[in-house]
Amino acid sequence: MNEKRGLKNCLKVFKGAAMETKWRFWVACFSIVVFLGALGAQGQKEEKKGMTRHIEDLRVAMHAKEYIKAVEIATSAIGLPEADKGYFQYMGALAQFYRGEMGEAEKMLHPLLAAKDHPWQRKGRFLLARIHLNRKDYKAAEKIYAHETRALHAPERKKEIADIYIQFAEALSRKPLPQELDALPPDYGKAYLLYKKAMELKPPSSLGEEISFRLGNIRMQEARWAEATRDFEAYLKEYDPQWQGWPENPVVSRAKMTGKHREEARSLLGDCLLKSSREKDARHVFEDLLSFLARQSGHPKKEEFRRDALWKTTRSYRLPNPSRSDLSPAVAGLKRYLGEFPESLYSVTAAYEIDRKSTRLNSSHVSQS
Repeated sequence: MNEKRGLKNCLKVFKGAAMETKWRFWVACFSIVVFLGALGAQGQKEEKKGMTRHIEDLRVAMHAKEYIKAVEIATSAIGLPEADKGYFQYMGALAQFYRGEMGEAEKMLHPLLAAKDHPWQRKGRFLLARIHLNRKDYKAAEKIYAHETRALHAPERKKEIADIYIQFAEALSRKPLPQELDALPPDYGKAYLLYKKAMELKPPSSLGEEISFRLGNIRMQEARWAEATRDFEAYLKEYDPQWQGWPENPVVSRAKMTGKHREEARSLLGDCLLKSSREKDARHVFEDLLSFLARQSGHPKKEEFRRDALWKTTRSYRLPNPSRSDLSPAVAGLKRYLGEFPESLYSVTAAYEIDRKSTRLNSSHVSQS
């Protein structure tokens, strides 16, 4: 009986020891798993921290216009396994673009554009279009823009589409530098149509104002004075609350937005009218501009606009050969111009014309008496 009881006690002790060993085994396993998990998390944290540093360094370099450094950062980051390669390929290509290295920029874009549905692909295609524009390969750029504008249908993307039209219009209306012997001449007609397409999308007010002003400028470049006049008038009606129109056709509803090109638009409108032989209307515009400027304070180009408006007012009298009725106000305008701007570009011409026209004016008075 005692032997049986002893055997049972031994089995109990052995079983307890086995259970304790098993428990310790699972505790050890759990500890190892926790340790490895923590180690992995720490590694991921370090990798993420390193990638964040690459992105931040790249942003700083781009902001500082240190494009060579930006290319180096992007290139080194592309090789890292945890990197968003498309992002760094795009940023590296953009840095090369700003360096003027169009071939290198295009080379960096190739892997991104060849990838399947990468979120940075669309930006990459636009950058490639800008590369084509820079090379004056307008057909290649137009092909990309046409494809992208067809893909953009949502109303919230209207500004994006307008921006595409504007970029292309800017490139088409750019005058080549004298040393750019292989450059194509500007295509103002096509640029104008692209600006009109951008306006049809009803872009944000500030962008719409800029486009409206450029429409008049494009027509001026083409020497299409009547159409430029119409476009500048449209600009003033929309973006100059103080524009009153013409004495015989005043503006009924004043503009609600104040545009940043008001003074320049008025001045250019006067130029177009002079070119169209509408001297009386041009004089009205320049005199109205002078009154407008007199009410302005702190305008950085106020004196420049005043000087030009005074001079162009004298041109509205058909100098150097004014009619008899215009002779007296023409001389008075020249004297005012010379008195206010004695050292300006046209001061010598003004003094010469005053001398000649005063002689003619005196002769006219003598003959009348």
